[in-house]
Amino acid sequence: MVARAKMRPPAPPRRRVRLAVVLVILALVGLVGASLPASRAWWRAGESSELGAGLALLGQRGCMACHTTAAGCIRWRADGRPPESVDVVRDAVLHGRSRVAGFPADMPAAAGALSRRGVDRVVLAVSAREGQLRDAAEPEVEAGREVMLQLGCESCHGLLGAGGVANAGSLSGQVPGWLGRSFARVEAQPGGVDAVIRDGSTPQAVPFSGGPALVMPAFHGRLDSTELGLLTEALQGARRSARAQKP
Repeated sequence: MVARAKMRPPAPPRRRVRLAVVLVILALVGLVGASLPASRAWWRAGESSELGAGLALLGQRGCMACHTTAAGCIRWRADGRPPESVDVVRDAVLHGRSRVAGFPADMPAAAGALSRRGVDRVVLAVSAREGQLRDAAEPEVEAGREVMLQLGCESCHGLLGAGGVANAGSLSGQVPGWLGRSFARVEAQPGGVDAVIRDGSTPQAVPFSGGPALVMPAFHGRLDSTELGLLTEALQGARRSARAQKP
């Protein structure tokens, strides 16, 4: 006689439900992982600005290897003084400079290596870092910028709100700046920018990532109404400068 194969009993209903849940979760994780690069590219396109592109070029061309101070600021001259004007910055970027004491090498000329738009972006970025874009005719903006510096806003939002700071675990992958469409969406919400500064916010997280590494802290109780208003003026001033300045 041929022994009959033992039939394995069907899995209990609960086990089948758990297996189905696990499969659904794995499918969702795969879907999110596949779509994440495209969604981040779309988000970053909306956050792009001429200033942000110029700062990226400074990094790509290795400018900050010679021009960064110990405090992370740009070092334009060996004596620490800033450039006299935007025109001086443009001439140096276009034509380069011979090596001077305090710097390790000649400054290479960007003419021919960068397009005209690329040169404009680099000049804009250098001018921004050196304070050339500040408008002395707007004292409230300058006062708000002092509040901004005291709070360390640019350490997360980038120089003058240009963005580009990585934020692991967030759906966008970066902290939004003040120059793109994220800021415009915040302005359109009830309470606007003031509400986000006052109450803080948490970026949308990548599923199963544990949440974003950086969140917007609440400054309620740390800023009075005057300081809050000045900070908002500084943010709007940065947006106006980034849109209007043509170095």
